[in-house]
Amino acid sequence: MKTILVAILLCVVLSGCSLFQTKQPEERVVYKFIRVPSEMTETVPINPPPEPVQYSKMTCDKQEELLISLLQDRTKQVGVCNARLRGINNWSDNQLKIYEPVNP
Repeated sequence: MKTILVAILLCVVLSGCSLFQTKQPEERVVYKFIRVPSEMTETVPINPPPEPVQYSKMTCDKQEELLISLLQDRTKQVGVCNARLRGINNWSDNQLKIYEPVNP
């Protein structure tokens, strides 16, 4: 009689485990740090302005030529910097699309 009761009790206890729902593990979002490519962060060489003593000894035409060439060089350098910044922004947008979490 005891064995029958133990068997029934064991069946009730074991079947009771299936009545409780187990919590499913939540999907975990893992972010990975991606460094900006080094070619986008290289420094742009800057031509230094002329020395004041040498500049003052030049003729007006030479001074004007030097200032115009310096201005053109700086404009090119700013253009290179802006192009790199656009590249960084595009790269960042692409990375965001890749690593953006699926669940809000």
